Amino acid sequence: MSRPANYSALSNWHDYGVLSSTREIFLSPADDDGLSSKDAVTFIKNLVMLESLSSDPVIIHQYNVGGDQSAGFAIYDAIITSKCKFLFICYGSASSMGSIIPQAVFGKGIRATHANCEWVIHEGACELSGTTKQFISNAEALKRSKNAMYDIYTKCCKKGVAFKGKKPEEIKSILKRRLNVKEDWILSGEQAVEYGFADVLIRGKNSIETLLKKI
Repeated sequence: MSRPANYSALSNWHDYGVLSSTREIFLSPADDDGLSSKDAVTFIKNLVMLESLSSDPVIIHQYNVGGDQSAGFAIYDAIITSKCKFLFICYGSASSMGSIIPQAVFGKGIRATHANCEWVIHEGACELSGTTKQFISNAEALKRSKNAMYDIYTKCCKKGVAFKGKKPEEIKSILKRRLNVKEDWILSGEQAVEYGFADVLIRGKNSIETLLKKI
């Protein structure tokens, strides 16, 4: 059986989560437990490869239920330090770390979401074990991660109409109150734009092709 002419591109798409010809990366946890170190390494390899080809914008397609914090922040840092601009598109779920990673594009591209993408904003959960000293060390590390999360959200959410005219400390205070009340703050794509977690909805005039031209 003969292979299609674009077999190589299709193979990269399915096996490695990247289409080099159109500069697209597909970010989704490999299993139901969420992001892992393997997902982070694969993403970083793909991004470095595209960076080696050119500094043209990169499209990231994300379906992300969250997962390991270290993996999520590795992806976040790779995007932050990249020489490229980005169109970051959220599908289905942008939960936990999946809501933080898109914020790396703030100021260097467009954060887009589909209307039916469910955004879950929370402080995260953990299970700790070990000696008392190990427990304290891990608790301190988790506190740093939580503070980093609030700093990221505060910086990026200022563009949302819900926070128009508010100072950073006011935005952070509102976010903390929301999470203290709800634990899991679940938003639709439209609400994510309203509160500044995303820039635009993918619909009508805001097609992927149109948004890419604006970067």
